[in-house]
Order: sequence, then structure tokens, then C-alpha cells
Amino acid sequence: MSEPPVYPAPDGLDVVQDVQDNVVAGPGGMQPSRKRARKSCEGEAGPSETRTVAKPKRKGRQTAGMLSELMNMPLDVFFEGISLPKVASHLHPLDMLHLSRTAKSLRSLVLAKSSRSAWIASFATVLGLPSCPENMNYKSAQKFVLSTKRTGRNKYYAEKVTATLNEVLALFAQEDRQGSSLVIREMLANVASAHLHAFDVLIWFKERSLLKQLANQDTMEDRKSKITEQLKELGYTEDDFPEDEEAWDKLVDQPRPLTDRIWNNIRPKLEELLTFEKERRAQQAIADHVNHRLDVLVEWFEDYVQEHFTDDERGLMPNRHDARELPSLVALALADDAQGDVSREAFLAATEQMLADAEAYKTRAKRELADILCNHSAVKCLKLHDRPADDILRGPLAYFRCAWRCVTVTAVDGCRFLTYEQLHAHWREEHPDHPWLRQGDEDHRYIAVGVPELGSDSVPSVARSALFAAPIKLDTQREVLDGWVREGRLFCTCEHPSLPPPGEMSWAKLLFHLLCQSHEDGERAGEKRRLHGKYNPNHVLRYPHSLVAGYGCCIKFLPADADTAMALVRTAVDDACRAQIEERLAMRPDPGAVAVCRICKGLSRKTPLQVRRRLRCLRLPERPEEIVWHLRRCHDKEFEKRDILFVSL
Repeated sequence: MSEPPVYPAPDGLDVVQDVQDNVVAGPGGMQPSRKRARKSCEGEAGPSETRTVAKPKRKGRQTAGMLSELMNMPLDVFFEGISLPKVASHLHPLDMLHLSRTAKSLRSLVLAKSSRSAWIASFATVLGLPSCPENMNYKSAQKFVLSTKRTGRNKYYAEKVTATLNEVLALFAQEDRQGSSLVIREMLANVASAHLHAFDVLIWFKERSLLKQLANQDTMEDRKSKITEQLKELGYTEDDFPEDEEAWDKLVDQPRPLTDRIWNNIRPKLEELLTFEKERRAQQAIADHVNHRLDVLVEWFEDYVQEHFTDDERGLMPNRHDARELPSLVALALADDAQGDVSREAFLAATEQMLADAEAYKTRAKRELADILCNHSAVKCLKLHDRPADDILRGPLAYFRCAWRCVTVTAVDGCRFLTYEQLHAHWREEHPDHPWLRQGDEDHRYIAVGVPELGSDSVPSVARSALFAAPIKLDTQREVLDGWVREGRLFCTCEHPSLPPPGEMSWAKLLFHLLCQSHEDGERAGEKRRLHGKYNPNHVLRYPHSLVAGYGCCIKFLPADADTAMALVRTAVDDACRAQIEERLAMRPDPGAVAVCRICKGLSRKTPLQVRRRLRCLRLPERPEEIVWHLRRCHDKEFEKRDILFVSL
């Protein structure tokens, strides 16, 4: 076997030995290349069929690696031969930040306090950029203002807040008033400076965005006009373009010229958006026709209800919003593909089904309101969910209130507690464009009806306590209780002068009286407990509205044949006492002063701010009868002029 050929090396060295060292001898001499042969369809290729195909090298970026040797440059050249402020005057602040991250030596140089002039020169390269505040270093300022990555904008730095609070609390613990006030003044000054700087930054952001938009306006208008021309050539018109479509604006309103490549890329997307817009407009047209038909049908429905039902029956019918959802009216609106006008004859022919749908609505409305009552904390323990809705809503606990902008107007017969019938009539009259029990936007509905509450007390809890104390069965119907109250058999023994005579009373009015008075008794008791026994022992405080069965209970239930004269008793005032009260009230120091009870004030906290906060349980009514009643029932004493004090607001 002949030896491999020898090629002369360019530098005169003999490379034969290197070639031979890389060749492994086979049985017949030199072994062929280790590269596997390409297989053909008939079988494996032999050594003679082996071909080496050279892949063409891809051209990379011509500038790749040009600055790789910069890291090996001695930093002394940079430190001694270059003036940093002079360099920084040509650098963007972000470039300064990136420069500080290349090496520790550069970091110590760029972020040193002596480099402040360099940062100022760098910030000056950005047009209109607000200067860095004194309580912020330039690195943090440029990161906050110019960085495109996530930063702590609009957030508090938790560690800084915690450290500041700990510092202030430590000074307070040391009773260092001067030091704490100094720290607080510094904090306020820093916060004010930060807010002013943030305001300047926001203005700069807005101005920069506006300038950028104005600079790109011509390019954007040219791009938009060319896209419009291209789409017109495809058969579209400007009326077909979607309005207020974010995806469309992202494709059309761009600050880049329209090229053939860009047009070929965005054309399928634009056509897809145009197709979707066409379908949406067709569906919207059908929906508009349906809504127009429903408006007409609802007007006919209101006229029909007005003609064929009494006031009480009309109050239980669905309002305009719920009537639009009746299946019979929806079917009429969708008939004939919602084309043309619906006829009056078709509406009258569907009245039977319409009334059946209204009855189904009534059943659902009662169940929803009954569930609200059953889910209340004071009623849950009674486990009323399985009972029929009619039985629950006729019970003694079933009173409600409208909690949406009409707390003061939802009073029927002088009482703000509404039955189901009263609440539904109110809802139909005052909220015709809202679904039953719900308010708010279509995507954010919330329950706008609740159970009346006052502080920690509620109507169900007070009603249960009153019925247990009477005693009366809890399943007694509301109409029966109303009859007993009007007959004078069920009443409150407090003799409050504001209570109407039994003939004008009702179970709801009695509950309203008990709820308000029980709440006032609870507030007075709470104020007394907070004093921990540190009050005048001669001050007496009684609670005239106890709902505990036994002696002292304010609820009285008389048998059918009993004398009801005691239900008519009210607190009276003689002429001499009335004159004293009016004389004392006339001594008010200023028109804004409030008359308060001397004993209640003595049984509450003493600071002026605390007194103003507790005026609800200290304030006296203006009627002499109610003032005398308060002193007799709550403090077991007769009126004296000194019992009325005045507190200026």
C-alpha cells in the first residue's frame, strides 16, 4: 500500500506526521473516513459511494464580538484618560446605569458621590426630564423614571415603611417629643418633595407621549390612508370598518410606514376583523328590532295590567324590566325573525300565557325574598328554608327595607318596615328599570333589599324576643298580631308619649318602637360599662325595654276578655313642669347647642370629643313629655332644671 501523499506546509513545516497520527490503519492499509454513507433505496451504500457535502456557512452579524475585548481593557485607561462628566454629557442615564453594571470598579466610580456632576450631565441629555430630588439618588431616580422594566411605581417600599414606623415608635417609647416631631417633619417634607417630583414626572411623561404622537402623526395618517385604499380595492368601504376596536387600531394606527411585507401580514387579520364586525352588526340589528318590539309589548302589558287588576293586585305584578323577560313576551318579540311590527291581536291572543308567566314570576319573587329572610343570622337557627314562601312571608318576622337610595322614602303608614306586598309595590313603582331585588350595572348586580337592623339588633331578633316574652307562638300570622295590637291586647308598657293609640298601631310599628328603644338602652349600658364603676353612685340607670319574660318585661299580652285601658296610658306633664322645661330649653347658649341629659352625660366618658361622638344616647328630645318620660323611666326621678345640659357642636 502506498503511503499517503505529503503536502508542503505554508510555513515550511512537515505535516506528514500529523496526518499519519490521525489515520488508523485497517486490514488493507488506511481505513476510509468515519463519516457514514448515505443509504439508497436498494440498500446500504459502499465506501466508494460516500460523499461529503459541505454546508454553507450562514453569515452572522458582522459586528458580533467587536466589543468583546473591551472587558480586557485596563481600567486605568478609562480612569486616568477620560473625564467622566465629559463622557456622561453624551450618555443617556440608562447607559450610565448599564455602565455601572459592567465591573465593580466602574460601579464604584459611577455610583460614587463625586460622580454627581456626571449624573447631572447625563440627565441633561433627556429633554425636559425633571431634576432628581435631593432625597433620592440619581440611580434610583433614573430607574424609577426611565426604566422599562417593572419597578416600584405606585407602591410603597415595605421595608422602608416598616423601618420608618419603628423609628418613630421607638422615639415615642423614649418619650422624646422633640426628636419624634423632628423625624415627622422630615418625613412630611420628604413625602411632599416626592409627590411634587412625581407630579412633574407625570407631566413630563404626558408631554413626551404627546410629542411622540405628533412626530408620528404624518406617518400614521399616511399608513391609514394606504390601508383604506387597499381595502377599498378589495370591495370594502369605510362604513364597514369597526369602531372603537382595539385590535383594529393596533393594526392600522401604527407609527411605521406601510410596506408590501407589512400589508401581506396584516391583510388576513384585517379581513377577519371586518367579517367579525359584519356579523356583529347583523346581530346588533336583530337585537335592536327585538328591543323595539319588547318596548311596545311592555307598554301594552302595562295598559292591560292597569285595566284588569286592582291596586293591590297590580303591586304584585312584574315591573317593566322583569316584564321584558316573561317568556311569552320574548317569544312574541322573536316571532318572524324580529322583522316588522308586532300586532296588537297577537299580544291579546297571548294574554293567557302571559298571565301564567306572571304567576310563575310571583312564585319566584316570593321564594327569593323568603330566602333572604331565612339566611339572616337571627332566623337561620329556626330552619325555615323548607317551609312554603307564603307561610314565611306572612309570619311575624317578615319585614324588609329597600337599601338603595330610598331609606327615608320607603315608609308606609309611618313605618319603614315593609311587608312583601308593600316592598314589591314600592319596587315596581320606584325601580321599574331594575330586576327584582337587585341594583347596579348589568355586570355588577347586588342585592338591594335587606332585613331592618339597628346596631347589633335586628327586627327578627327583637320580634322573637318579644314573642317569647309575651308569650306568643312563633308561627302566629302577622295579620293576627296586627289585630291584637289594634285591640290593645298586645302593647308596650313603657307609656312612651310618642306611641300612637292602639287603634293606629300595628305589629310593625310596635317592632319599630322596640328596636329603637332597645338600641338606645344598649348604648347607655355600654357607656356605663366603659367607666368600670368610676361614676357618681347616685346616678341611676334603668332599662325600661327589657324583653326578658318575667317582672320588668315591657311586652304585655292580655287575654281576650281583659280590660285594655292600660294600653292607652301615656306619660303626661302638668303645666308647671312644662313651663320649667320650656324655660330651661330657652336658655340655650347658641342655636347649634344640643340639649343632653345630665345623668346620661355623667354615666358616659367625659372628654368633649367623646361626648360629641355619643350624642345619640345623650341627646334629649324637644317635647316636654318625652323629657319627663326619659327621667322617670331611665333614671327613676322627676324633672329638675339642672337635668338639662347643653353641648355645643
